[in-house]
Amino acid sequence: MINPDALRAYHRQLCLHIMQIGGAQTAAEVHEAMTSASLSVGHPKQCAEITPAAVAGLLRSLHGEQLVAQGEAKPNTRYGRHEPTWRPQPELEHMEPVPFPMAPGTKPAKLAAPAPVPAQASVAPIGDPSGLSREHAVLLMVGDALSTATARFMADVEEIKKRARAMLMDGPGQ
Repeated sequence: MINPDALRAYHRQLCLHIMQIGGAQTAAEVHEAMTSASLSVGHPKQCAEITPAAVAGLLRSLHGEQLVAQGEAKPNTRYGRHEPTWRPQPELEHMEPVPFPMAPGTKPAKLAAPAPVPAQASVAPIGDPSGLSREHAVLLMVGDALSTATARFMADVEEIKKRARAMLMDGPGQ
């Protein structure tokens, strides 16, 4: 069981990290990015168990701390209403990048100095140390998920072929 205070601090840092690399997003988009990022790096499932409403509350709290600002509203066709977008305050964009949080309860490993990141074109958002835009990071995550699903599907197809061959060899009446 993860300490609730540690989990709140984890979600806060993860939200700031996502906002800094992703730019203006709705609370639902931030929620999706937070849960995807948390699970994709192998953090415990509890780290991704946050509701969209909790993310919206977290964003309002960060707005009160003047770390994020409310932007233009985006139309949500599913619910037939507009949803506010949230963006990092300009001061946050020029600050030191907010690091991806460690899973609660883990200790930081002593690492060598990070390799310098080569300068990227203006595609990458400010503060993104990987040089990937949000769209590229999402594409990579989707690509990994698609590869896994394809491999599972191919294994299932091979199993069905194997059973069909066995049935044909043994005959249908046996």
